[in-house]
Amino acid sequence: MRMIPQYFDDETPPGEKDVFNLLSQATSDWVTFHSVDISPLIKQNYRSRRREIDFIVIIPEIGIMCIEVKSHKKITFDGVQWAPHSIKKSPFSQSSSAAATFYKALLQLWPEAKKIPVLHCCIFPNSYFHMGPNLHAQEHELIDKGIYKSFKTSNDFTNYLKQMTMKGLEANSPIRPLKKELSKREILNLIKICQPLSKVRQTKREEIDYLEQESSQLLKNQQKVVWELAQLNPRIIVNGGAGTGKTLIAILLARHMALSGMKVGFLCHNKLVGDWIQSQVEVSSTSGGKVVAGAINSTLARHVGIKIPSNPEHNFWEGLPTKIVNRFKEDEIELFDIIILDEAQDILANDHWVEALNTFLVGGFQNGNYVFFGDYENQTLFNQNNLEQNLELIELEYIPTKWNLTENCRNYKEVGDAAIALSGMQDSPYSNYMKTKLPSISLYEIFEYNGTKSQVDQIEKAIKGVLKSGYKPSEITLLSFSPIGKASIKVGDRLAGSTIKRFSIGQEHISLESIYTFKGMENRIIIFFDITLSNNIQKRNLMYTGISRATDAIRLFVHQDSKEALLSWLIDSYEK
Repeated sequence: MRMIPQYFDDETPPGEKDVFNLLSQATSDWVTFHSVDISPLIKQNYRSRRREIDFIVIIPEIGIMCIEVKSHKKITFDGVQWAPHSIKKSPFSQSSSAAATFYKALLQLWPEAKKIPVLHCCIFPNSYFHMGPNLHAQEHELIDKGIYKSFKTSNDFTNYLKQMTMKGLEANSPIRPLKKELSKREILNLIKICQPLSKVRQTKREEIDYLEQESSQLLKNQQKVVWELAQLNPRIIVNGGAGTGKTLIAILLARHMALSGMKVGFLCHNKLVGDWIQSQVEVSSTSGGKVVAGAINSTLARHVGIKIPSNPEHNFWEGLPTKIVNRFKEDEIELFDIIILDEAQDILANDHWVEALNTFLVGGFQNGNYVFFGDYENQTLFNQNNLEQNLELIELEYIPTKWNLTENCRNYKEVGDAAIALSGMQDSPYSNYMKTKLPSISLYEIFEYNGTKSQVDQIEKAIKGVLKSGYKPSEITLLSFSPIGKASIKVGDRLAGSTIKRFSIGQEHISLESIYTFKGMENRIIIFFDITLSNNIQKRNLMYTGISRATDAIRLFVHQDSKEALLSWLIDSYEK
């Protein structure tokens, strides 16, 4: 059950607190609003209408239930007056009037809601109540103390509410049942209408946490197609732009294949991504299956027993693939039943790794099992020509199944569109942006600086603004356009009261990385600095890679000498 807001304030009556707590523990996929002020929806005749609803419950398969809660320990009605005297009007009339007002206002804001049944009921959690003959109410409109105390679990409560709603539909012939369950988009529309009316506001932190949960659900919808393809096809090449969920889908596949008894090689190019995927699949190893996961060079070297020097020279890395292949052959090390690559564009651009992968895989590229996830068009930082040739060879000789991921589930549209505009792409890699519920923070801002101090001062001010908006230091990454050794901000510097450190899993600090080391990763807030621009294609690709790391908001710090180039890029994007 999603509760909006996720807490009640100190002035909430005790009965409402009880109902709130019981609803919040339910496992249903309902959405419940507490303490909704509907007066902004009423354009006239304020005095004659109920202006607050204690709970509005969205039941996707049935409709909407408006609930009036009375906390009194003894409630009676003698046919004329209610007791205690603080109850001036029938609670049943209150709930009925509020539901009618809400429904009328809902139709004005969203005419398509006409099909959604809106019903009402009362809950007296602390009082027994007898439904007398002079009362204009029906049995299915009340939960009194006797019924309320019979619920052993929260799910008992929601099941009973569901039955009450169905009985209300049967008893009110003008109200027609839903023909089909409310879609997620329809529920989001209801949330957009109701959320601003909540008298108890969500904190900024609650808003941030909920948006992350919503993003996770959006990603799951896109995972299904690739998941089904992997069950039916042994060899797959998946192409997708930044933010289309490639890494998370790859993690799920690696876990599944290991649990089914396969030995999985789950490899990527970037060390940070490698550390992340390794932490996510460690639990997947079983007696029959295993996942060997991480950055390809260090992971395979460790796997075959090759020790990496403390300060390896460039020649060591160049010759490493050949050494690993030889060790596989010499020691008869067990091959992988399936290879899953993330950031495949950077691995397949290297001829030596392509040859090595073909050796490590049972059946090789011809008859083996593999899934390669990559952004083969927009995020290749090395040897684009090699990549294209190797992909063409694999596709022509081994005929893998190909699939494109086009729905962006990481970035908001404003951020994603900025990444595309500044990268100079002719066509967007995205069919749509799945995140539509916007956070309160500004999503995209550009700052100009003329020197190191000017830039650092502005960055510190931006960090303070982000922290004030409810974000944690760990949710901020400073991303240098230059290699990290040349960055204007160094590890150990203090900004906005936080010591700057390198990114790590489970961190609690503001992190510092370069666009090269953070490729494939993400964080909520990206502060992209030391940006110096030219019409160099690789630098434009870096803009796309850097901006698309932000799941929430991006701050760009561009040197004043690059202002002309930046403006020309933006103008070019508008003229397309």
